[in-house]
Amino acid sequence: MSFSDLQRPAEDDAIDIREFRSMKTALENQIYPSDREYNNGVYFDSDRFAPGAEVDMIVAGYSEQFPDLTFTHWFVTADFFADQRVITSKRAQNTFFRQGYVSTVEDRQVPVANKGDTKFAKAHKDILFAHGFTMAQILQLIGEEQLGIQYQDHAHPGGEASLICRHPLSPLVGRDSRLTEQQHGNARPDWQEAFEEEEGPAADWLGDRRYDRVWQEFKRQKLARYNYALVESHGLLLGRRLVNSDDRIHMAHEGTPGTHLKCGKEYINKLTWSRYRSEIITERLRAELDHGFTTEAFSGAHWEETVENQDTQVTPAMLAVWESQALASLRKIAWRVSAEESASALNNELLREKQALRAKNGRRKLPVGTSRMDNSTPEFSALKAVQTNEAGSYIDLMLQGRRKAHWTNAELGLSHRDLLIGAYYGMTYDETDLMTKPNETYEIAYWLGQLRRHGRATITNDFWSSIFDHVEHDSQRNLVISMLSEQAWDVLLIAARELSEQIAKGNFDTKRTIEVTYDWSSANEPWTASRNGDTIAIKGPLLFFPVHERDFWQEKAEFIQANGGFAAPMVR
Repeated sequence: MSFSDLQRPAEDDAIDIREFRSMKTALENQIYPSDREYNNGVYFDSDRFAPGAEVDMIVAGYSEQFPDLTFTHWFVTADFFADQRVITSKRAQNTFFRQGYVSTVEDRQVPVANKGDTKFAKAHKDILFAHGFTMAQILQLIGEEQLGIQYQDHAHPGGEASLICRHPLSPLVGRDSRLTEQQHGNARPDWQEAFEEEEGPAADWLGDRRYDRVWQEFKRQKLARYNYALVESHGLLLGRRLVNSDDRIHMAHEGTPGTHLKCGKEYINKLTWSRYRSEIITERLRAELDHGFTTEAFSGAHWEETVENQDTQVTPAMLAVWESQALASLRKIAWRVSAEESASALNNELLREKQALRAKNGRRKLPVGTSRMDNSTPEFSALKAVQTNEAGSYIDLMLQGRRKAHWTNAELGLSHRDLLIGAYYGMTYDETDLMTKPNETYEIAYWLGQLRRHGRATITNDFWSSIFDHVEHDSQRNLVISMLSEQAWDVLLIAARELSEQIAKGNFDTKRTIEVTYDWSSANEPWTASRNGDTIAIKGPLLFFPVHERDFWQEKAEFIQANGGFAAPMVR
C-alpha cells in the first residue's frame, strides 16, 4: 500500500480544488445568494425570539429590502454556528450575537481583514488542538522507548528559557516554541551553520560592528518564524524546516507545541471529552500504550472477516505514527476552514458572484449586501490568493536551493480520507453547503466519533441504509469498519435492521429509539458488545487504529524509528 493509495479520493466524491472547470461553465452553473433560486436564510436566536408577529415582521422586512430574493427563517442556538458554517463573515456572525438575528445577505462587505475566527473555525481549531494534546502525551509516554525520540521540556537545561525549544511535536504541528531571547547566546550555535551559509564564515565578522545588526536581520528574515512545512516524504506527511524546490507542501494550520498543549487541555476539560478530564485521558493513554494492550485491542481476531493478514501485530509505535498522520489531516482541514474566511478569499467569492451576475444578466451588478468591493480579477480558486501568500512565505523563508519555486509547490486540496478522518474526530467541514445532501459516509464517521468521545449516541432509522448504500461502497470502507470491532458492528447492525424493517412494514413507532453507550474496556477484554432491549453497551479502547492497514503502518513505524522523529530527512 502506498501513500497515494491511502490518499485516493472516493470515485464518486473526488475532491481536488485545483481542478476547476472553465470560468464560463462555473459561472453559468453555480447559484449565488444574489440569485432568486438561492434559498437565503434568516437565523433567529431561539433563546431571544419565538415564532410570532415580531419574527414575521423582520422576515418581511428582508423581503421588502430584497424583493428579488427568497428567504426562509430558522431558529437556532449559538452553538449552531460551531457545527454549520452558513456565514463566513465574522462581522455578520457578530451581528447575530448583537441583535439576535442575521441573514445570509447582510454584512457581506469584506473588510481589510476578517479579524478573528468564526465559531465554526474556532471549533475546528479546538478539535485540532485536542488531538495535538493527545499526540504530545503519546510522544512523552513512548517517544523515546518506541520511536527513539528524545522528549524535551520547554525549559532550557539549567532553568533558563531558550530562544528555540526543540520539541518532538514541533514537526507535526508546524512550529518550534519560541520563548525569550534573554539566553539567545545559548541558541546561537544551532543557527551558526545556516548563518554562515548566508553571510560567510563567522570569523570574518569578528570586530565588525555590523555583526549584531546583520545577525538580527538574518534571524528576523530567515529564522524568526521557525516553521516546519508539511511535506510528502517517504510515504508520510512530515515536517521539514528547509524545503527543497521540488517539495510538495501541504497547506496546514501552524501552531507551537505549547499552543496545542495549553488549548488542547482546556478544550478537553471543557467540551470534547465531556466525561473525562485531561489527566484521566493521559492515564488512559498510558494504559493503552502498553504493548500487551495495544497488541490485543487491535488484533486481527476482532476483525477476522475483513482483515486478511492476521500475523502482523500492532505495536505502540505503529499507533503513534498513525496518530501523527491523523493530526496532519486535521491540520489541513483547519487551515482550509480559516483560509476560506480570510478577507482575500471572501472578496474573491464576491468577485466570482459579480462575474456570474454579469454572465446571467448581461449587465454589471454588485452582489446583494455589498456597496463596494475590490475589483481585482477573480481567480478560478477563491483560495489561490491566500495559498499564494502562505506558500510564498514558506518558500522564501525555507527554500534550500537557489531555484525559485512556484506557488504550485503548495497543495491545498483535501482528500476524501482527510475529510473522513476529520469527521471521526468531530470536524463538520465537508465542502458542501446546506443545499447539498451531506456525504453519508462522513455522517457515519462523525456518529462513531461522537459515540466514542462522549459515550452515548442514538441509532436513527436511516442508519441501516447509510451503511449499506454508502459506507459499503466507499473507497475508505475499511477505515470506517475499523472504528469498532466486528462484534460491535454486528450488534449495531442487527438493531438498525430492525428499525429499517419496521419502516418497510409500515408499523414504525416514531417514539422508539435505540440508545448506544460506549465505555473504556479493560486489558483482559479490550472489546465487548451486548444488547438489552433497546440499549446497546459497547466497551473498547480510547484510541482508534486502521487495523486493515497494519502492514503499511508497520513499515512507516520502522522508518520513523530509524529517522529518530517526525522531521523529514534532508535530501542531499
